[in-house]
Amino acid sequence: MEQAFHPPEPLVSVRELEVTYVTDQGDFRAVDNVSFDIGKSEIFGLAGESGCGKSTIAFAINRLHKPPALITHGEIHFDNLDLLKLSEREMGIIRWKEIAMVFQSAMNSLNPVLPVKEQFADVMRHHLGYSNEQARIRAEKLLDLVNIPPRDRLSDYPHQFSGGMRQRLVIAIALSLNPQTHHYGRTNNGARCCCSARNLATNLSTTQRVRFLCSFHHSRSCTHDPAM
Repeated sequence: MEQAFHPPEPLVSVRELEVTYVTDQGDFRAVDNVSFDIGKSEIFGLAGESGCGKSTIAFAINRLHKPPALITHGEIHFDNLDLLKLSEREMGIIRWKEIAMVFQSAMNSLNPVLPVKEQFADVMRHHLGYSNEQARIRAEKLLDLVNIPPRDRLSDYPHQFSGGMRQRLVIAIALSLNPQTHHYGRTNNGARCCCSARNLATNLSTTQRVRFLCSFHHSRSCTHDPAM
């Protein structure tokens, strides 16, 4: 892991991380002694077979684990903050605003009974205190950013978008608060969605709209797509 370290001040630093699932049949260590750094403005790819713990690591960085999953050892630092020592209230301030995550099942993360504009507004009202009008203006710009025209589609419901568009909607919502870090789960097994997400991630990083972006991918994506 020597090349995965970025002294002296990485944006994200993970050291000797262990995540254990406690079950009636015994404890299962899903993440065992994992260490890496991620620098500012870096696109970081974590590769591995399905079930090897990639998403578990992403959940750990965001402190989203619920029992029976427990972080049993290690340190996670973000911008010099020890995330494992923060209270849940303190972590709630950082989560989504500073560290955003697009889940592996991102297309199922949208609420099917709410129009898209309300799902944008809910995030911005809660974290930024935006009015509905302020949220609408911000959401329109984000639709432009992820290439979903026209802007009046904010009134549509998730089922009215294609699979690739729903993927981009979730990315746009995650970008609503200008997070410093952006964690991606495996986007999709389909080549078209994978390439679309890759190009979007690269554009966001190079235009510095996202200061840092962290990607978690299935090993097949990295093997067959050198650009990742």
